[in-house]
Amino acid sequence: DILTTFLKGQKNVYIQSKNITQLKYNCIMIPTLLISCSITLFTPFISCDKMHTMFISGLNAIIALLISINKFLKLETAVQVFFTTANQFDKLETILELTNGKLLIIDNEKEKKDLVLKRINEIEEKIFELKDTNEFFIPEEVKSLFPIICHINIFSFIKKMQTHKIELIKNLQNIKNEINYIMHKWKKKSKIDHGTKNDNFDNLEHEKEKNRLEYLHNLKERIKNDIYEYRNSYSQMDSIFTKEIKQAENRMNKLGIFFVCFWNYIKKDDNNCNDTNSFIEKYIHNCN
Repeated sequence: DILTTFLKGQKNVYIQSKNITQLKYNCIMIPTLLISCSITLFTPFISCDKMHTMFISGLNAIIALLISINKFLKLETAVQVFFTTANQFDKLETILELTNGKLLIIDNEKEKKDLVLKRINEIEEKIFELKDTNEFFIPEEVKSLFPIICHINIFSFIKKMQTHKIELIKNLQNIKNEINYIMHKWKKKSKIDHGTKNDNFDNLEHEKEKNRLEYLHNLKERIKNDIYEYRNSYSQMDSIFTKEIKQAENRMNKLGIFFVCFWNYIKKDDNNCNDTNSFIEKYIHNCN
């Protein structure tokens, strides 16, 4: 599921990269075509004096400049590459979704593990191929639209989540062992001291253990909540990705070319990490 979330994020990153690059390409080529057509239409009706000749030469120079800028920036090629890459990520996402459906009907655990490992290796190989064939970097405007998706390392996130899970389970086991030890100690002591009067030292020690036991129970509940947050962390990460994708689409639909020109000055939404668990907030540096 988390790999599907990652591929969905990458697909939308490259879709917006294609859209923004296409917008830049149109801003260069549409004026070029309009000026070229205007020269063709109006040249027969313009007198051949020096002023008009200089005007036509200036328009031709502008056309040559715009075409040269387009060739230099390789915008047309970048549009095609971003489109192809987005299409490939969409195919990989579909493969993972179909694999997820297969896992629901397979009962054999070994077959499940083999299928998951096979798909992960295939996805990893395909991603490396896409990175090797893609010679264009993601535009800075897109990184501004997707601050989390573009900068998070999902595989590092999975690894840290697994490490965090192991630490929580170990801490919970240690707390339970200490609670059981104190309870066993009290039970044993009550049998030995049954009918006898306890001295002040025993009462003081009992009070310390009682406070310690209360602290351990509170800590146990806190770790249980952390484990519950861990179980929901992957679905919350999917929610963060989905929210960021919707925000990017809304911003591009509302602002369009204005965003492409002034993306550095437009106020950014930093609320994608709200209502997440503490571990995700620590991992994602954009959260405050």
